[in-house]
Amino acid sequence: MDAKSLSNAMLIAIQQEFEHNMSQQVYISEKLWQIITLAKDQVQSIITTAAADRTVGNSPAALIDRAVQLQKEMGGNPIQTAKRAIKKEIDIII
Repeated sequence: MDAKSLSNAMLIAIQQEFEHNMSQQVYISEKLWQIITLAKDQVQSIITTAAADRTVGNSPAALIDRAVQLQKEMGGNPIQTAKRAIKKEIDIII
């Protein structure tokens, strides 16, 4: 699989998983759903930006390396941020 195919597959998988879990928003606050949506958007943006970088070429490994670098430049992991928010809301409920 080349970098373009990998990035497309990742973007499709993220969107499909998000759509699969859309019904879960009825169980969480609007604020938490916004955090989850923002995390999805940020991850998709990282992948899209990494795939557009000319230095990546067709190398899937270079794509992943660039995506990790972009995430670090953002100053945080959007997925971890969303997971912390989910845990925090669960702790409040329980």
